[in-house]
Amino acid sequence: MGVFKKTRKTDHDRIAKRIAENIMDTQKRLADYLNGKVEKMPRKYWLLIVVCFCMVFGAYCLFLLIHGTN
Repeated sequence: MGVFKKTRKTDHDRIAKRIAENIMDTQKRLADYLNGKVEKMPRKYWLLIVVCFCMVFGAYCLFLLIHGTN
């Protein structure tokens, strides 16, 4: 009848797993590289980046509030 048949792992499952592992390895290598670059930046530079980021997105939110009421 085939109701309780075991499903076999297909080649597609193994290939998908290998692709996922390659993607994760690439992400880890890229994260390690970027973390190494970031560690060398001075604190003042990071403070400037955060302030600029907040100002840009704050201005964008203000823009949305002003144009959302019209």
